[in-house]
Amino acid sequence: MQLWKKNFLVTFLFFLIMIEGSLLALHAVLYRSELKDWISRAVSGEQGIAYMLSGYQETDRGKLEEKIEDAAKRYLATGVKISVSIDEEKVVDYIPLDAADSARLQVVTWRRTPYILIRDSIVMSGGAVLHISYMESMASFNDAQKQRIIQIMLLSVLIAAVIGIMLYLTMKRINRPVSQIAHELRTPLTGIQGYAEYLMMGNLSEEDRFFAAQQIVESSLNMGNIVEKLLIMGGMREGRVQMQKVRLKELLDQIKLLYPDLEVDCRIETVQGDPTLIRCMLENLVHNAVNAGEHVKLTADKQDIIIWNDGEPISEKKLRQMNRVKGFRPEYADRHGFGIGLCHEIAGVHGWRLVYRSSKEEGTTTSVIL
Repeated sequence: MQLWKKNFLVTFLFFLIMIEGSLLALHAVLYRSELKDWISRAVSGEQGIAYMLSGYQETDRGKLEEKIEDAAKRYLATGVKISVSIDEEKVVDYIPLDAADSARLQVVTWRRTPYILIRDSIVMSGGAVLHISYMESMASFNDAQKQRIIQIMLLSVLIAAVIGIMLYLTMKRINRPVSQIAHELRTPLTGIQGYAEYLMMGNLSEEDRFFAAQQIVESSLNMGNIVEKLLIMGGMREGRVQMQKVRLKELLDQIKLLYPDLEVDCRIETVQGDPTLIRCMLENLVHNAVNAGEHVKLTADKQDIIIWNDGEPISEKKLRQMNRVKGFRPEYADRHGFGIGLCHEIAGVHGWRLVYRSSKEEGTTTSVIL
């Protein structure tokens, strides 16, 4: 597994733990708060029953028991079970269990359903004590909590999926230049190693030694150019771009010194931009064109800068990839993917656009649309 993928998994796992932990902590806080409110409401309901029954104090015993029975049935219809006794004599008892715990407020289970059980006592006129037990189902409260747990789980999966995708794409994008740089550096490094081992061999003529040393120097210069491109890309992403008037004809004359066979037709004096970046882009485009064909021509006017070569036409599939501003796939690069991506970035920084066209009849053109 690639290192960046391992880093992605570790980072994603860390985010996943943070997300799950935060959502579970939020649920715990909400659960405690809602449970407290629910119990307070149940206590208020029990106190309301006690207050109602205390109003029957002046009623004689027979009518008192009738009124208590009627009240108990009305509450039973709403899902509340009560038990009332005067002194130790039961008047009404709709509570289906005897809780061993004598606590005033407790949670009990009956038929796998949790209930809150509240006990209270009222001293009536004449010294009689009215004992009240209040029992209400917590099923609706628990169902609401289970529903929220499911919602939290779905939300956590959604957040994790979004963060995972964004993190994966970001780390892949960060790693792409590194992979491309490693791909580009592999060729000159292999060349340097090979020719250095060749020089270590005995019985070499001076001509062979000079040739090997020359190849090592060329590979070193190639590596230097790649590192320079990397530094330029880093500078662009950090905003180090100096916009100024660039004398395009002078710049093209300097590039022509590197490629004597390049035909140049410049019809514009200056362009606005960073001279280092513009030269890097044009050198890279000309270099690719020279490698692709025997004849290369550069034409510049107020609308665009066009680099043409007579090389083999580029396939439609590869052409579509080369015209992508972002996400250029290295397998279509022919060892120039890093340069193509860099040229697109330089053009974008200047507000320009880079377009590749290719056909068997007209050759291959690279247009920098100004």
